[in-house]
Amino acid sequence: MKKTLKSSILDHIGLKIFALVLAVVIWIAITNVDDYITTKVIKDIPVEDINGSAIEELGKVYTVTSGKTLDIVVRGRRSMVEQLTASDFYAYADLSELSITNTANINLILKKDSTSGSKYDVDIDGDGVADVYSNDEIFQQLDVKMLDTTMTLSIEDKESDDIAVTVVTQGDIDEKCALGKCTATPNIISVSGPKTAMDSIKEIRAYVNVIGKTESFTEKDVSFTCYNEYGEPLNISQFEFGVDKVDVTVAIYPTKEVDVKVTTTGEVAEGFVLTGVTYNPKTVLIAGEKSVLAGIDSININNISVNGLNGTLETDKEVSEYLPEDVIVADSNTQVAISINVEEKVTKKLLVSVNDINLYGKLDEYEYAMESTSDFSVNITGIKDVIDNVSKDDIKFYIDVGDLVPGTNYMTLSYVDPKDYEVIITGKIKVIVTRKEDGEEDTQE
Repeated sequence: MKKTLKSSILDHIGLKIFALVLAVVIWIAITNVDDYITTKVIKDIPVEDINGSAIEELGKVYTVTSGKTLDIVVRGRRSMVEQLTASDFYAYADLSELSITNTANINLILKKDSTSGSKYDVDIDGDGVADVYSNDEIFQQLDVKMLDTTMTLSIEDKESDDIAVTVVTQGDIDEKCALGKCTATPNIISVSGPKTAMDSIKEIRAYVNVIGKTESFTEKDVSFTCYNEYGEPLNISQFEFGVDKVDVTVAIYPTKEVDVKVTTTGEVAEGFVLTGVTYNPKTVLIAGEKSVLAGIDSININNISVNGLNGTLETDKEVSEYLPEDVIVADSNTQVAISINVEEKVTKKLLVSVNDINLYGKLDEYEYAMESTSDFSVNITGIKDVIDNVSKDDIKFYIDVGDLVPGTNYMTLSYVDPKDYEVIITGKIKVIVTRKEDGEEDTQE
């Protein structure tokens, strides 16, 4: 007998329903096994602060003290959760809704590339157009827990100041050259920021590499950094600058070694003698334009006054004071140390007799005889170390009698002038000249 369609469907209906239910159960089981519920921690999602102008319009500045990043725990189907990263989320805090404790709630959305609207759309730049769009369809299927919910601010008065730029060179130039003046353009930068941060700025440094350089150069668009009094770099994101970059000019010059010369002027105190001038260094390395260096052969430290000096004078002189304006000192030591020594004079009397005196220019037809006068004496004066070692034999005393005629003559004693001490002669020597044939004599003074 032929079966009808209805009977075919109804045949074994219970068995067929069981099979269908079993298939559904198996499908659900397989799905749950393959796409199970999982949990994932996503860290360091950047939190953007928006509408900060609401604070700045009050003449204040703010610094984020906590809540710059966000950690979340996401729970959901493996197929949704497994592929999520920090870049899939957008977190922000609206500073126009700041609480009295200077905190703002952190909002989180799951981004999508569509421009369709959503209640979570965010207008970051305030131009009335949404910049970030949420993917609500997936986001609502996830269980997301934020481990931090607020951003905390430090709000201070805004201050401004003009700060000079210090150029810092890195590396060494060519060894035959010297580093001259380094300048930044502009050399002063207007800076504004929170009061406490502004108080911590000691200087602004711009670094420039000079390794192996042999001539002057200018480097454009050099970055700079702020430093505190301990030489530690500051976070420049908390400051506003009048310019972003500076141009740095570095002067590099050839060098030349020249002698140092020191001279004195004036008279030391009475009863004292100048015994020596010592100084160090004897040569100095200078640097400048080649044409200028060609005209410099020495550094002359002239006319150091010793007027009335009765003791050792020690002084340091800056070499730069004796150089043209466009020449620099290339030595590590920029000073000349000078010592000027004087000693008190001592006097010693010498017992000089006529036997110690030579007569020059004698004529054969005359005879000569010498007698010392009652006030005749010889003293020597100078520093003790010298005077103690001088005897009358060291001084060549003489009288030139070549122009004398017969008679009695009173003559001043002559000597070879010594360099290290002074000879003081009092009184005169009587020289009697007679003719050999008649003994006639005349008196002359």
